[in-house]
Amino acid sequence: MKRLLITLFASVGLIFSLGAQKDFALYNLQGTPQAVYANPAFVPKTKIYVSIPGLSFTNLGVSNSAFSFNDLVTQRPDDSLEWNTTSLFSKLKDLNVFSLNMQNEIFGFGFKLHESYFNFSMMHQTKFDLLYPGDLFKLAFKGNAEFLGQRASMNGIGVNLSSYMTYNFGFARRLGDTFHVGGRLKIASGIANFRTKKTVLGLYTDPVTYALTVDGGMQVNSSNIAVFTDSTSNADPSILQKSAYNFANKGVGLDLGGTFQMNEKVVLSASALNLGTISWTQNTRSYEVKDFNFSFDGVDLNGYFVDSSGTDVSQMADDFIDTLTQLFNEEGVEESYVTGMGSRFYVGATYELTPSFNVGATVFSEVLNRQFVPGLTIAANARVKDWLFATVNYTMYNGSFANLGVGLSLRGGPIQFFIMSDNVLAFVNPYGAKSAHLCTGLAIAISEKSKKEKKKSKDVIE
Repeated sequence: MKRLLITLFASVGLIFSLGAQKDFALYNLQGTPQAVYANPAFVPKTKIYVSIPGLSFTNLGVSNSAFSFNDLVTQRPDDSLEWNTTSLFSKLKDLNVFSLNMQNEIFGFGFKLHESYFNFSMMHQTKFDLLYPGDLFKLAFKGNAEFLGQRASMNGIGVNLSSYMTYNFGFARRLGDTFHVGGRLKIASGIANFRTKKTVLGLYTDPVTYALTVDGGMQVNSSNIAVFTDSTSNADPSILQKSAYNFANKGVGLDLGGTFQMNEKVVLSASALNLGTISWTQNTRSYEVKDFNFSFDGVDLNGYFVDSSGTDVSQMADDFIDTLTQLFNEEGVEESYVTGMGSRFYVGATYELTPSFNVGATVFSEVLNRQFVPGLTIAANARVKDWLFATVNYTMYNGSFANLGVGLSLRGGPIQFFIMSDNVLAFVNPYGAKSAHLCTGLAIAISEKSKKEKKKSKDVIE
């Protein structure tokens, strides 16, 4: 039974250990139509791009900022498993984040017109973040004896979930011989959301009396969540489908980007993505646990059944439950609220070694739990053939330093296929990986004729 539990929790830990996509490889596949999602100023080599509905762009990833499978358990000589708490506790921070991200392009197209590039897409986005404190694991494994005379902090614990559709209108243009600028207007229709706005929770153990003091407070918001959580709710499940296009939860966002050809060898680039908010107004509920401080000194066994005043233990329990009920607003209130789209920022540079090969570096940052989380990628990019483009990169992100990314874009006639991962090592050694990601797609892409092809066509006509 113990081994079964360890295997179960370790499997969950494996899921937690995988890393979310940040599109490091995609940012370096600048010749592909899909690279516009990393920087709206990246103009593809194709003249016309039309997605294949549901297949053109699928981006999946999960992440954990703390530990991998190998950090959770070790194998005994008899092949049984045991918790490796020493390794686990060394990896945990005060607040850790498990994230899941999924993107799927429903439909999209783009085309060049003179010096401009126009594009449109419909994108479904789902984001999930679980924030968990390191002290929570220490309490679970070691109990409160580890915190005598100290406050075990669970501050920040919470869940953030957001699902929405965006309708994206993009434009990029060449300015002179050195600049490309681009932007994308994103009109969002929110499907469902759950947000932990505030969480304060702590446990203090008196070192002499062992009395427990619990303090805390919480605020959460939700929209269209009753469909999943309340079996007695009258909410129609079809409301989720309708929310993808009825704009009951409205949002507006903006992506901005640019490139600058510094000289014949060096190109600089930068982009700011998801600069926007969504206003949640449909089927909303906000709950609050008022700030509290509750002490428990234990139970007097001499008065366990009836104390000196004649109050039995059931009355003591009722008083305790009444206190908790007063702290928590079970019904919730209906009020609108606003969430961000999860802003990201890229700054990159490439240096051309040959006409078909360059190296580069990209600095990345995203806003996570109201904090900037940085990353750094070093990449080598090659145009192997006119129909084959490849990138290989190494990334340091979120405390993980073993991330090797690979991306390929292939074209056969009008069909373009690409596949990439920000860390292929996760597929080779999943137990030790702290990041995994897969992005793939299939589309129709009609390329511009090269000068050589144009001259050949002209000669044939003559």
